[in-house]
Amino acid sequence: MSQNIFNKKVVLDGALGTALEDLIDPSAPYLPSKSPLWSGQVLLDAPELIQKVHEMYIGAGSEVIFTSTYQLSYDSLRKHTTLSDEQILEVWQRSIDLVRAAALSIDETARYTKEKESRGEPGKVHIAGSIGPYAAYLANGSEYTGDYGNVTDEQLEAFHTPMLEFFTENEAVDLIAFETIPNFQELKAVTKLVKRLNCKKPVLFSITCQNLDNLTDGTPLLEVKKYLDFCLPKEQKILGINCVEYTLVQGIMSHFAGFKFYVYPNLGFEYDLEKHQFVIKEGRSEDDWRLFVENLASKEAVIGIGGCCNTGVKEIEQISQVMYKE
Repeated sequence: MSQNIFNKKVVLDGALGTALEDLIDPSAPYLPSKSPLWSGQVLLDAPELIQKVHEMYIGAGSEVIFTSTYQLSYDSLRKHTTLSDEQILEVWQRSIDLVRAAALSIDETARYTKEKESRGEPGKVHIAGSIGPYAAYLANGSEYTGDYGNVTDEQLEAFHTPMLEFFTENEAVDLIAFETIPNFQELKAVTKLVKRLNCKKPVLFSITCQNLDNLTDGTPLLEVKKYLDFCLPKEQKILGINCVEYTLVQGIMSHFAGFKFYVYPNLGFEYDLEKHQFVIKEGRSEDDWRLFVENLASKEAVIGIGGCCNTGVKEIEQISQVMYKE
């Protein structure tokens, strides 16, 4: 396990579901958008496609690959499958094994290797254990509202405990990532849970916002920072920002002076009523994304850059080209 993953700049991967939807026949029963388990359904039914996407991102320059477990909490798998507890652990292990297999399948002479050698750890791929929010289990769009109803702190801790324990004990996992946290109560619950379980691995708490000043549930980011300043030691003040429109990122970062960041935003999208799907907002171009990445990479506080919804290999290649020039 790499204990110093937060001590260097790295390229993250891009959207898993977006890449899978491009690869899979729309009639396939495991198409992510057809399942409440989203990309997790592909891990269950066609794991070779998960590995293929990992290979695509590693080939594009990704140094941190997130496991395909975002939608596969213990509670979600018990709700939507007939898997036993032992089989659930096997599924989680499969998500890790696929990242390792993808890393091994990439030729050591792949692009950017020379640049990687100058930075240390040539060809090293770090595994981030992905833990999705309680919203992913609710599957009611609460990632975009932060409304968790009357859930208790105890329920939130119980929800996250099985996967956190699994990733903590798995030697292949370099980083544990709580992703797309839209709710302040959940953020407090998972930070307390990590402390209570005495997790020794690097942990990323990644928030999501719908505007520049508030967490998705409406909590002011200044209040979020005040809490994180209190509960995180100075050397652990690493904040993730994901599933946020990329044009909002720097404004969100401005509320967290003294923090370092893992940033993996979406391209900015809106729902097209005629096409019945999310599409990139009009007026955006590839140059806009590259300029955003160049600006972000120049900031000392930003130590990880990748992509979320609607990003793919092209966007990760642009990040790699910018990052490896530095």
